[in-house]
Amino acid sequence: MRKREIQKIRKELEAEKLDILDAVKRLKEKEESYLNDEVGDDLDKAAGNSQRELLFYISDHDHQRLDAIEDALQKIDEDRFGVCETCGKKISNNRLIAIPYARLCMKCKPEAENNS
Repeated sequence: MRKREIQKIRKELEAEKLDILDAVKRLKEKEESYLNDEVGDDLDKAAGNSQRELLFYISDHDHQRLDAIEDALQKIDEDRFGVCETCGKKISNNRLIAIPYARLCMKCKPEAENNS
């Protein structure tokens, strides 16, 4: 992958990182409002608990994506971007364009999923 393409991916990763951080901030604000909402009957409280669980899941998912994005940005800085963490071979350009924070090539990905 050429440097120009990598720089384009870097900008996309940085933009996605900012989007995630903004979304996490909004989720935390919503969570705080649910925690502060003491008024209501049992049904309201149950709905609030369900919302908190959903927000936790979404937030956890966002944190995982954020970690993957930060890892990809570090790999760009260290000139290791686009290398499969399992076999050490190059990850295809098409895969990196689709999923810029991909850690595995298409050959190693199914095997890693089967072992999880």
